[in-house]
Amino acid sequence: GNLDQIRLFIVGINPGPWSQEDFEVLKRVNFNHREHYSIRIKSCKIGEFLTKGLDNWSISWENVFLTNIVKCATPRVRVPKDSEIANCKSYLIQQMEIVKPLNYLLLGNFVAREFGFSKSPPFVFDTPSERVIAISHPTYLRKQGLEDSIYRFLTEVSLK
Repeated sequence: GNLDQIRLFIVGINPGPWSQEDFEVLKRVNFNHREHYSIRIKSCKIGEFLTKGLDNWSISWENVFLTNIVKCATPRVRVPKDSEIANCKSYLIQQMEIVKPLNYLLLGNFVAREFGFSKSPPFVFDTPSERVIAISHPTYLRKQGLEDSIYRFLTEVSLK
C-alpha cells in the first residue's frame, strides 16, 4: 500500500513460524514478504482478532503497517534474546522513520517494555504528534477469555 495512507502501525514481538503451506504459496507467487505476511496474519486467529479491532476504527488492512520487533521467527516461538532484539532494532527504527505513523498499536507487555513503557497494557499514551495504544498480546487475551474486554477498551479509544 501507499505509505501516505498508513493510519495504524502495529508492532508485535516476532513473526510466528512459517508453515509448509506458507512456503508453497511463496513458490507460486513472486515473493513480497510484507504483502504475504499481511495476508497470512489476516487469516489466522490473531488476524481475526485484529480485524475486529480495525473494523471498530473503520480501518482496512491497506491502511495498516504491520511489523515486529524481531524480524524472523524465534525457535519454539520463545521471547527473543537481547542479541536478537539488538540485531533488528535499527530496522524497526527505520520503518518508523519512513512511515511516520500517527498511531501505534503495541501487542503485548514485551513490546510495550521495548518501547520504554513500564505500565502493563491496556493503556493509551499520547504525545503532541502520536498516539500509542498498548494491549495485551492477542494470543494471551484469547487464552484468558478476555477478548471482549479489550474490544470494549478499543471501542473507547479513537485514533489521531
